Amino acid sequence: MLQKDSLLLSDLHTQRLYLHAFDVVWEKTLKQALPVAQVQFQTAIPSFLEVVPVVYITSETMSNIPSKELPTLAKNINDLLQLRLTQKGISWKELQLDCDWTEGNQRVFFTLIQELKNRLGKDISISCTIRLHQVKYPEKTGIPPVDRGMLMYYNMGNLTEVGMRNSIYDPDIAARYVASVADYPLPLDVALPIFSWGVHRKNVNEISLINHLTLNDVRRSGLFREQATGLFMPMQGCFFRGDYFQESDELRVEEIDPELCKRAAEQVKPFLKTPEFTVALYHLDSVNTKRYGLSSFEAVYSVFD
Repeated sequence: MLQKDSLLLSDLHTQRLYLHAFDVVWEKTLKQALPVAQVQFQTAIPSFLEVVPVVYITSETMSNIPSKELPTLAKNINDLLQLRLTQKGISWKELQLDCDWTEGNQRVFFTLIQELKNRLGKDISISCTIRLHQVKYPEKTGIPPVDRGMLMYYNMGNLTEVGMRNSIYDPDIAARYVASVADYPLPLDVALPIFSWGVHRKNVNEISLINHLTLNDVRRSGLFREQATGLFMPMQGCFFRGDYFQESDELRVEEIDPELCKRAAEQVKPFLKTPEFTVALYHLDSVNTKRYGLSSFEAVYSVFD
């Protein structure tokens, strides 16, 4: 973690850091679950932060892994957490699982949670991320056997939908779901978006994402003409951020600026009924901290005061 990020978190009186530990993906050739994107530490995590490791598990993994292998997967997850965190002197009291489970694989995912509970013991609680559709339709998606949930108040639109304005956060889409938050039978924390990306549409159904892309990045490039706010067409065939754009391609920039993040906070706040909850901002990196700054972060957090 950069020193300036540490100072920012200190100035914001941040108490908790949700740390991406690693991903669990399904390796089709080997037909087994494998860890990727493992955390690497270049500097120490400030001592004033409580660390919550987050393990992302693909839904594909839950759909393919045999039930008999779940105890082994739970052991492997725990062993890798011990290797990556505990042996680095990082203690933790909560583990968060991030998985967009489905009706078809919910039983497998919920069984994995129970296996992890049995292995971790009573001293470590387990939380998991909750999507808006899982909040609205709990009778279909089920209630995970965790201690609490982290409501992901973002990624609520369809990336491939023609005419989509902002799939990260759209107040109109959110309004269809947000009232259900108050009735969800788990204590809920909430994660709000502060990131941006570009959606490169090559044809109706083929898209790719360009992470950390902002409107200013595209405008400064001089390679695109802006058809409407956030919607660009290349002036000619060109390479940009590692992608090749043909003249007929489309680039849509989805950006969550401080004003839009604060609007999301104001929309969800009345429906958070848990007496004490954490507000997390996703995610911490130099691009996002530079775009926001201390005063903008304070404005978002002030909504929950």
